[in-house]
Amino acid sequence: MIPTSLVVRILVHSCCAQRTLSLLFVSLLLGAALLPRAAHGMRPQEENPPARQTPARRSEAKTSWTSSIVKTASDNRSGEDLGVVQFGAANFTADEASKSATINVARMGDASGAVSVRLITLDDPSAVPCNASTGTAYARCDYATTVTRIEFAPGETQRSVSIPLVDDAHAEGDETVGLFLDFPFGAFVGEQDRATLTISANPARASNPIDATPFFVRQQYLDFLSREPEAEEPWSNVLNLCSDVNNNPECDRPTVSSAFYRSPEFQLKGFYIFRFYTITFGGLPTYAEITRDMASVTGATPQELFQKKAQFAEGWPENGRAAELFRQMFAFRSRGDIALYLMTKHYNLTQITTPDPADPDGTRKVVLTREELADALHYGRLSVGQVVRAIADSDEVAAAEYNRAFVAMQYYGYLRRDPEPEGFNNWLNYLKANPSDFRTMVKGFANSVEYRLRFGQP
Repeated sequence: MIPTSLVVRILVHSCCAQRTLSLLFVSLLLGAALLPRAAHGMRPQEENPPARQTPARRSEAKTSWTSSIVKTASDNRSGEDLGVVQFGAANFTADEASKSATINVARMGDASGAVSVRLITLDDPSAVPCNASTGTAYARCDYATTVTRIEFAPGETQRSVSIPLVDDAHAEGDETVGLFLDFPFGAFVGEQDRATLTISANPARASNPIDATPFFVRQQYLDFLSREPEAEEPWSNVLNLCSDVNNNPECDRPTVSSAFYRSPEFQLKGFYIFRFYTITFGGLPTYAEITRDMASVTGATPQELFQKKAQFAEGWPENGRAAELFRQMFAFRSRGDIALYLMTKHYNLTQITTPDPADPDGTRKVVLTREELADALHYGRLSVGQVVRAIADSDEVAAAEYNRAFVAMQYYGYLRRDPEPEGFNNWLNYLKANPSDFRTMVKGFANSVEYRLRFGQP
């Protein structure tokens, strides 16, 4: 148990945090919340971006966030009346020491209505060591995967997005990553729908920056919550007050790091995304899938997070490899049979206890049988996305997947790659046999040569 005095200092330190979610996040330090327990409660970018579409076709591109066709802001206006959004330049530059790159997006033409467009980083999934000088920037080494929707209010013509950068100790030379704009609403994407970000590296340093508390804490936010720390984040203070940051279970690095993927915020994002994949496919998401999907549901406020979660659920039947599976199911199964398939294929569930689908982020739970879900889907009372979410959010699936998600997140978060089957199963079996000893696993990953090589010499 963490001493009361330390808890008080943490809560005082966090009371002025800019993000409401941080208050929930800090609650992980209270009592047994740090112990393993059963949880209760866009599509991944293609390796090659889609070919350029003409404005007429762009306005009817399907979004990964909703199950309907994207419409322009006003359907009774001609294409000539709509504005255009595009990158403010073809090339952007930033020094990795600045910790972020500012990307400008401009709106031209009619600016009378609200407009939005999605910006994504075109991540290269190649398993290249972070100290390699290839001229290519990699998400696990040099920057954080970014998937964000840029909103223009009426009259706004300029917006900017910050892409987090990692100031590692490697001497890599200049490296580039592609940027892409798609899924516009209320406007067309102009000719400048692609841009290149060039990241300039610092000279090599002998010390590994992950050993410094500010760098370590920021990296936990980027790797496990897909966002920058709030201005008054409490975790640096926890480590600064700790008697031994490596071997004091009350406050050391393994305890702090584990709190990130145990936090309510991670449950709302990473564990939420994870269960959509296990329900649909039975297996784990890939690193590329969960990283991009987590970025897509990251919000600055709880309200924005809840909205993006709902959009993700509605768009799930069109998301990446789920799209092909659902196309086949729609072709050969009735809508009711799809609900039965989702309930029985991987979990053999006859009923679930889950948040009310009418208010999935609320506190009221209901018991739904697979027949009731099948009827609701068949008669249109629930969408496919709502049914998948109801099953994903159920107590039964959350309890069944908690340990698998716990182990998988070590790979996704620390190593930024897919788990290898043998290692994954070994750690999963260890956690099942030693449910209160999460520290051994966390130390194994956080102190590994592979993890430390992301940022400098081990």
